[in-house]
Amino acid sequence: MNDEIELTLKSQNRLLFKARLSHFDGMWIREKTNATFSKSKNGMGLISVHRPIVGKYRLDIFAKHFSDEGSFLQVAVYCITCNIVKDSTFEFPMVYSSDHTNQCEIMQPRNARLPVNSEVMFEIRAPHMKAVSINQKMLEGNCGTFRGAIMTKNKGLAYNVNAVFFVGSITQFKGMFQFYTV
Repeated sequence: MNDEIELTLKSQNRLLFKARLSHFDGMWIREKTNATFSKSKNGMGLISVHRPIVGKYRLDIFAKHFSDEGSFLQVAVYCITCNIVKDSTFEFPMVYSSDHTNQCEIMQPRNARLPVNSEVMFEIRAPHMKAVSINQKMLEGNCGTFRGAIMTKNKGLAYNVNAVFFVGSITQFKGMFQFYTV
């Protein structure tokens, strides 16, 4: 493959998915922890893969039942050969272990690395959420899609996508994804 790919795994049960991408470096395997992005939606697992360097990879896919407290079990292994890397600085956003994250889809930006002193447009599909924010700034919601522009500042600052809850007069934020400035 030469570009980012997305795998779709279907199941009769509601499953949670995780993936790990490892690069074969001669006889050794190097972990690439931020090269995969997994999410579950209506019993389907969507796994995006972006290879940071050329070479051979092993993609391990794990799953567990949505309501299961146990550990993830391995359900598939793929061997991938990458001939061309288009963006070696690409990173997927960090995913918080939040039960609200599974039904969300990041439309933009896909790269966790945000440019410093720039206006960045965020678009998050989260039909099960009433409100979504970037840090403390609320995004505009329309039919389950939340949009808004954020002006980034200094290098190394974190920008968190939060599920927003209103409990009486108190607003609570629960982290779903994290981006940062470079």
